[in-house]
Amino acid sequence: SQAISLRNPDGSEVTWQASSDAAWLTVATASGVTPADPELRANPTGLAAGDYAGTVTITSSGPGGALPSRQVRVTLTV
Repeated sequence: SQAISLRNPDGSEVTWQASSDAAWLTVATASGVTPADPELRANPTGLAAGDYAGTVTITSSGPGGALPSRQVRVTLTV
């Protein structure tokens, strides 16, 4: 597992949601308010040997409305 850091540079709270596009990749806490350190978890059970790529997409909104989404690419080698 690996934690990622979610912060708003100006210090104001931002609500966020995170989702994965790969079954083997999950986000332990899939939503919250900044600051936050959600944990990404890889589960290789059932995967054949090889390299796998997944993306976690983070959407968020602040006092002014929706903010641009961010993506975190994750690579897993089994």
